[in-house]
Amino acid sequence: MTVKTMAIFNSLPNLQVYSGNLQPAKMTSADAMDMLQVIHSFDVFDTLIARRCVEPRQVLHKLEARAGLPGLAAARLAADQSLGSRGRPYRLRDIWHEVGQALHLDAATSERLLQLEIQIEHEEVIPITENLAQVRDGDVLVSDTYLPAEIVLSLLRKAGLHQTVALVVSNDGKFQGWIWPKLLAQCAIHEHFGDNPHSDGKTAAAAGIKAIIYTGAKRSPVEQFLVQHGFEPLANLTREIWLANPIPDTRPQERHLWLLSCQLNFPLLFLASLHLERYARAAGIRELFFVSRDCLLWHHLYQQLFPECRATYLYTSRKCLLKPTTHYLEYFRTTWHEDSVIVDLFSTGISWSRLFSRLNTKARCFFIGHVDNYAYMQDSLRPDDWLEMHAIFRNSELGAPVNKNVEMLNYAPHPVVEDVRLLPGNAPLPILADTLEYDRTLPEAAHQSFRACVQAMPHYPDLLQARTDDVTDLIKAFVRFICADPQMPTIYAGHQEADATYLQRILK
Repeated sequence: MTVKTMAIFNSLPNLQVYSGNLQPAKMTSADAMDMLQVIHSFDVFDTLIARRCVEPRQVLHKLEARAGLPGLAAARLAADQSLGSRGRPYRLRDIWHEVGQALHLDAATSERLLQLEIQIEHEEVIPITENLAQVRDGDVLVSDTYLPAEIVLSLLRKAGLHQTVALVVSNDGKFQGWIWPKLLAQCAIHEHFGDNPHSDGKTAAAAGIKAIIYTGAKRSPVEQFLVQHGFEPLANLTREIWLANPIPDTRPQERHLWLLSCQLNFPLLFLASLHLERYARAAGIRELFFVSRDCLLWHHLYQQLFPECRATYLYTSRKCLLKPTTHYLEYFRTTWHEDSVIVDLFSTGISWSRLFSRLNTKARCFFIGHVDNYAYMQDSLRPDDWLEMHAIFRNSELGAPVNKNVEMLNYAPHPVVEDVRLLPGNAPLPILADTLEYDRTLPEAAHQSFRACVQAMPHYPDLLQARTDDVTDLIKAFVRFICADPQMPTIYAGHQEADATYLQRILK
């Protein structure tokens, strides 16, 4: 597989402004002399809520598959277009009356299919959290749709809208522009927020309303990249969690970590998990040990993807490997076995070879990247003498600098492991450092985003049905994307120096 690397985003340019000069309605009676209530108006679809399947037509394809009626999606779409061309108001029930006539369905079947479409719409709805948070009590929502107002409101409630609002629906009120004067006769709209440049932008501005156009519901460059390489369900999942980002602009570092975690780190570790599972199955691995702390998220994901596999979070650190206590050696001997593999993001293999030379045994290791172009210590031991290393790639062959960004994006919110004690029943108790060497809110933001991706996986049953015979080039691409992000070193400013100091202290 050949992967063309794209220019990755730093942030998403989601807003465009259409200027309008608001002219309040003329006062024509004593009652109207009261000041009009100043409110905000919002579009609904792809502004406050979106669909998991992205495109509305996909709802119809799901409907056809669920109903088992070939040609149903095309007939349903044709009925919508036919009614829309007549220039008269129509609703979802009118559409299904047309479908029933076209396909010779009885009334009961048409009603059942109508209700099934509504059910699928509810299954597909997802929140655009940052926009829902802008809605206030007393605002008005305006939508061009064939769905009845009660169904639209039900979708909004399911997505988490709790404010008391007015909801105005029509087939083409925004598109034709006739809805705006009617609204302005009753209230003063400070600004309108929506996704359609014409219906939410130009026609609102023509009526004198300042309009803000939101484009964030469109596929990001990463999502487009995944779709192009056959991973549309993965693209849709990462989009869902990006749109669910609850972190406000006032916390830009945490917000950026949420973005990178769902858009880049989750796809990277998902693809790496496919590679790892194939390797483990071929090698007859009975247990996979995911190394603390960098593999905490990977361990969680792998458990959910392959629950039949035995996966364990292994307490360790460079201190534990280079200068193990008798307690740590007892824990490791009790835990590790020859039918297992040690899993890490990146490694030179030096620390592991030190430990296994001490134990006088060889071990298998699996790394996303084998760090073969850097050594943090000179050692007479050769990792190949003690380790059977399987790496998806060698850092020297990546063709781009490999920095600490991937590891920083996987930092855990718990301090480094300094030792391990075995409690009764061989329950391991990690002895952690007294302090965490970075602000805990940073990894917590990344972990919250990543775990939201994992929780969303049941909504995407086709995740594991994509072509998975060779994901190596895709994994390399996502490593490049993460390493190219310029904000990570500033988010964790000074941590590389602190890590070097920690290493020097160990090696003394």
